[in-house]
Amino acid sequence: MDIERIRFVRRLRATGMPVETIAHYVHLRSEGLETAGRRLELLLTHRRELLRQQQELADSLALLDSKIAYYQGITESKQANDPAAHPTTAGPREERHA
Repeated sequence: MDIERIRFVRRLRATGMPVETIAHYVHLRSEGLETAGRRLELLLTHRRELLRQQQELADSLALLDSKIAYYQGITESKQANDPAAHPTTAGPREERHA
């Protein structure tokens, strides 16, 4: 195996591709060009999965950013009104945005 193939295999693993799938890809590659279509489909399937995960992460990040902005607004408002105020219970609005 040359350095570029090793790098590619390592990159596939870093993307979360299961070891069994990588082994199958390597096996197909060893069989020559007649397996190019099957290798292509394997890579396209993995790409679709990565795009799905990327969208899921983007959605989660957007939700997290929204919560951060919400809590920053609360803490900034409380500090502006009374820097010593540190409530110990959540108010009704707080509970809706848990």
